[in-house]
Amino acid sequence: MLTWNIGNTTARNPARLRPALQLFMRTMSGRPFGKPEQQEFLNELIAAGMVDSDRTTGGSDGGRKFASAFKQLGFVTDWSRGKMWDITPVGKHF
Repeated sequence: MLTWNIGNTTARNPARLRPALQLFMRTMSGRPFGKPEQQEFLNELIAAGMVDSDRTTGGSDGGRKFASAFKQLGFVTDWSRGKMWDITPVGKHF
């Protein structure tokens, strides 16, 4: 049997997805999503009170894992390998 891994456990609560996606669109729109942006997104999540963490440096994986739920659920396009991401129609509706 295969196990699904959607959004890792970083998002934990599905009620956090909508406000986090809104924050992602507001702060990361029109930008790549490499390690510096992943760290910046984690810092934005912390500042907004959506994540309780003291990893304001060296925590890019926290931002990436949280945002991976958006990609895996089809809310944004793939940003891997230097691609620019975009919000999908599903993400706009959500």
